[in-house]
Amino acid sequence: MKIRQLEQFKASDKYSNFILFNNSTSKKLIPWTIFWSSVIVIFGVVHLPKDKLQNFIAQLLQTLPAKFFEALFNKDDPQHIAAQYMAGGIVNKLLIPLKEFLFYAALLVIFSIVIKSIWRERHFWNQLKAHRIALSALSIFLILSVLIFPGGLHSEGLGLVGMGTDYARMSGNPFAENTGWYYRRLLKPAIAHFLYLDEPIRYYLLSLFGTYLLIFMMLAFIEAKIKHSQEIQNTTKKTLEFNSRYLYYLSIATSSYLITDFLWPGYADHLSFILIFLMACLPMNSQERLAIVALCMVNHEGSAFSLIPIILFCFPKQDIKRTFLLFTLYFGLWFASYGLSIGGALAPNIVRQDDSTSLQLLIEHFDYAIAGVFFAYKLFWIIFLYMAFRLWFHKHIFSLVATTSMVLFPIFILPIGWDTTRLMGLGCFGMLIVLAILIDEHHQLPKRVQGLLLIIATLNLVIPSFSVVLERQESFSNYPYPGLYKLIVWSLNSFN
Repeated sequence: MKIRQLEQFKASDKYSNFILFNNSTSKKLIPWTIFWSSVIVIFGVVHLPKDKLQNFIAQLLQTLPAKFFEALFNKDDPQHIAAQYMAGGIVNKLLIPLKEFLFYAALLVIFSIVIKSIWRERHFWNQLKAHRIALSALSIFLILSVLIFPGGLHSEGLGLVGMGTDYARMSGNPFAENTGWYYRRLLKPAIAHFLYLDEPIRYYLLSLFGTYLLIFMMLAFIEAKIKHSQEIQNTTKKTLEFNSRYLYYLSIATSSYLITDFLWPGYADHLSFILIFLMACLPMNSQERLAIVALCMVNHEGSAFSLIPIILFCFPKQDIKRTFLLFTLYFGLWFASYGLSIGGALAPNIVRQDDSTSLQLLIEHFDYAIAGVFFAYKLFWIIFLYMAFRLWFHKHIFSLVATTSMVLFPIFILPIGWDTTRLMGLGCFGMLIVLAILIDEHHQLPKRVQGLLLIIATLNLVIPSFSVVLERQESFSNYPYPGLYKLIVWSLNSFN
């Protein structure tokens, strides 16, 4: 459905206020020229890994006369050897520090725009009773830690697991990373580096704080949407009591977008989610929204699979073109760094060590892929389907199309990635909108439906959270994550 067609449904859609972002009339903080220059600089740093810089400098030096090198080096093939030697020195002593300076300078400009929006809307947190949300978030964090202790105490890096250990290593010198999976995902390692949290234990603690902040922002987002809905309708209608509401919050928190931080601490995804929820909570102008999108892309390129449907359905119409211009800059620089070869740019992500591709893996293990999609939200898929049917039945077409698109859009990333459950969690924003609508309308549902949905949320909490990786099918028979969920899996295996 085209944007123009969707515009027709917004005004009459009862739940559009849950989806549309609030616009601020505040003036931009900095001139657009400085903003776009900062974006180009920070994207340029992101797409210039150390090895590409060194190869470029080496090739450049080899164009100099051979006599120049023979005068300095008395070796076979002095031009090639000297070029490599000198290139390494130039990159390590000059260009890596320059990359670091340019990155932090551009980050300061972009981040100051976000800080301004937070400060300007500081009254929002008082009205939302942030202290109560902070305590609720802490209790959810502690309960989830009982279900799955974050990373355990057995892994290298004291709790860090999988790519989390690599992000921690990268934080020690993030601007000297070579081409691979991680070099583009600079934001979280760079923040850790700047704050002197670039050592495994400190990086682990930073990651746990990020997980807590994600829970806080999740609750703030839902509560803000419910509060805003009541203000628009000018009503003080009865809402779901705290105990039942808390049960929904705790249950949805076992979905992959959040529980991955307990399964595999150290990943960077939660920082993008925090920024997106912040953008959804606070009224912002065009420049502030663009700043957050830029930060999300610097954090993880996979953020695009969360952001694209959000931009189409939640952003004011005038911001959409500017945001896709930002995407064009990011991916244009990425592909340019690989000589405009899309295949070369995607190869580190989609080609495995045995030369097979992610798509082949998806086809070969399609049953596991289906299981991975299920465990992204577990039984909350049932709640989503019920609410989708309700939106369709009452002809709230805009809300139906928007939330469904957000939840399901990450399906398009599955052929280029093999951690299916985590990737499907990129659509969490749509699922949380559906949950906010459910809580707001809970007392208008039939009594039997209310009870059934609460039972589903309770059962969802009991079902252990798996993170399905297509090349590791053994995870179903050997649950490696310490905590109460492991005891449940062990009990079920013993019973069978």
